[in-house]
Amino acid sequence: MGSTRLEKVVFALNGGRYEVAGADVHPGTTLLEFIRTRTPFTGTKLGCGE
Repeated sequence: MGSTRLEKVVFALNGGRYEVAGADVHPGTTLLEFIRTRTPFTGTKLGCGE
């Protein structure tokens, strides 16, 4: 079975536009980790850890 490669993801967050190349982010990165480390929104909290 062949592998699937993500080219890029584009999304809006608090009025800003973010474009992320697949090669720039580890596949195991959660959206929360990305927001905390790659945007100005470092205080973002996990809503429900269960």
